[in-house]
Amino acid sequence: TDNGTSITITGTDFFMDGDVVVPPTINGKPVTAIGDKAFSLRQSIDKLTLPPSVTKIGKSAFEVCSSLKRIEIPMGVKIIQEGTFSYCYELTTVTLPESVTNIGSSAFQGCRRLVEFKFPKNVTTIEDSLFSSCDKLKQVTLPKKITKIGNNAFASTSISNFTVPASVKSLGSGAFWSCRKLETVVIDAQLTEIGDNT
Repeated sequence: TDNGTSITITGTDFFMDGDVVVPPTINGKPVTAIGDKAFSLRQSIDKLTLPPSVTKIGKSAFEVCSSLKRIEIPMGVKIIQEGTFSYCYELTTVTLPESVTNIGSSAFQGCRRLVEFKFPKNVTTIEDSLFSSCDKLKQVTLPKKITKIGNNAFASTSISNFTVPASVKSLGSGAFWSCRKLETVVIDAQLTEIGDNT
């Protein structure tokens, strides 16, 4: 879609496969956004490269890209919308820039091969179901500013040890529901709310 001075990718060839590179310009105009569901259900993409010009990624943009193994998000992106990578079953590597300040609910839900994740330093909330059903997720590096861990945030993951940072006030319902490998949880005294079935 031509916005006048920039381009938004709003749709793609349903049968595209392999390594996909989004161009930095189309018709001489910078590609600045990936629209809602733009790559959703493109199940044969292995790797996706976005240009530095992209600053916005829409909701569920890469939902059910079931073969996608790796992606690097450009520095200008500030928000990872809800459901962005949900059910990308083969996703093993996600690189988020420090510019990201918010990661929406269910953004990585069902990413079954994601083993570790590092939050950008300015993220303050772990939203609902963020890593729910990420079966192999073992290690998460949290920023120091986290104040809330949402409902089902880490449900059905393989985390074995978790320290709730001193900055966290609220631990949501079912946050660690069905975490069968969880052995140790350290909770700081700052915590004032623990939800049901945590």
